Amino acid sequence: MPSTKEDLQKILGVLAGLDLTDPEDASTATRHIKKMQLAVAAMEATKDTVITAENPWEFTVEKGFCFGRKYVVKRQLSEMKPIYLCSRTLFEDAEDTIGNDVVVKCTFVPKDADEERVKRIAEQEKRSIRAIGVDTSDCPYSAGLIDAGELTTPEGRVVVYWQAFKAMKCDAKNLQSVMGGDIPPFIIMQMARQIIDALVHYHGVGIFHRDIKPHNILCTWPEHPSLREIWKLLINFALTDTQLVMGTVIDSSISEKGMLVGTPQYMPPEQIVDPSSVTDKSDIWSLAVTLYELATGEFPHPVIVSKSGLRNITEVPPKLFSRHLKAIDYPKCFQDLMDRSLSMDPRVRPRAYDWFATLYTQDTRMPLTFETAPLPLLEQGEVVPPE
Repeated sequence: MPSTKEDLQKILGVLAGLDLTDPEDASTATRHIKKMQLAVAAMEATKDTVITAENPWEFTVEKGFCFGRKYVVKRQLSEMKPIYLCSRTLFEDAEDTIGNDVVVKCTFVPKDADEERVKRIAEQEKRSIRAIGVDTSDCPYSAGLIDAGELTTPEGRVVVYWQAFKAMKCDAKNLQSVMGGDIPPFIIMQMARQIIDALVHYHGVGIFHRDIKPHNILCTWPEHPSLREIWKLLINFALTDTQLVMGTVIDSSISEKGMLVGTPQYMPPEQIVDPSSVTDKSDIWSLAVTLYELATGEFPHPVIVSKSGLRNITEVPPKLFSRHLKAIDYPKCFQDLMDRSLSMDPRVRPRAYDWFATLYTQDTRMPLTFETAPLPLLEQGEVVPPE
């Protein structure tokens, strides 16, 4: 990996070859000067992987802090979670790759954590890196790991584990706001195809996600001016949140005994009753609840607000997707998959590959109408709605 010093030397080389009287070169120079400023801030913000604060346990990540001498913090993305948007200061294949944004997610180790808990957190990080960084690296619909590292005290005790991912536009929940209302059915179908593709990869190597929900499905789209009218047709989705991804062996070792790991609204009955009983079919339930919510604006069961709410999921069957008024906008095969996936009995639920085979072999394309496709496409004759 090039160092930040080498990055600066390359930027200076680029600047030396520019003609500043040329408007385009002047614009390029301005861009690279800003990158130099970020790189300098990166060198000053940290010393290798050691936290230089007087009390490392009171350390906070601020704007300008640099992870791994490569990722400079621009801002915190969540008020509740240690997730940060960072600028990547490395050169890669071309000079313009400097400045690519990444998202860095942190796990803080409590100062008073006993030896067993510290060991458990470390093991969770190792499994997470293995799962997302290696075992699913060939899956385009998994928010694959770019980099990872740790920050320590001068004595070498880990205070922060961090993981870096490619930055995307928003999550599936916020996509509704971006679109100014409901997500069109053809985009829900696209999401289902791509996340199922990711789950086929996960389950194929024995990994269960355990916390599929709208906030853990990220999406992005190209912003080139020539694609402005068709961006909705070009949205890509990716499954994220490595903190809960686990393999099939010793699953319960990362959580306290009897502790629920995940988000209750999206948990299947078996996970609520016994957190160690999670299987690939548990992910299918969570995905179906997620798709149901995004497609209808409702949950298939009462929203969890208390412990009694957890019993509702374990005792009361959810509403069938096929009986919802909005289900008419979806193919029959999709309705059937949704209904089976919300079965209280995991044995009835289809596996990820069953979803995959159906969505990619049956005609599940959505008809493009004036309500579901960008209007200019239809006016220009670039997309012809089926008769």
